Amino acid sequence: MTMLPDGYRVVYKHERRYRVVRAKKMSETDRTIMDPRGGTTHCKILDPLGNIVIHTVARCRPNEGYVKSLGRTIAGGRAQIELNQLIESEAINPTGHGDGQ
Repeated sequence: MTMLPDGYRVVYKHERRYRVVRAKKMSETDRTIMDPRGGTTHCKILDPLGNIVIHTVARCRPNEGYVKSLGRTIAGGRAQIELNQLIESEAINPTGHGDGQ
């Protein structure tokens, strides 16, 4: 994330896929393990009051390895594009000043 208006902040959340491994014996119980493939990374840009202004997602396909840093780069890049569009449309003032200072 290269530029944020005054008071805005970025929050990332990573979600991994899990799968259930069935017990082989009656005396054992099923267990849940983290799958090394697939997952999502969410990027939210929050205004100074904590309201979500932008929410983007990067998804890793189930057959691809999950790389947290790559998910942050993709989701953050998408959020930056949306933020730039909002700034260009003047929906957000990047300086935080309402009178153009």
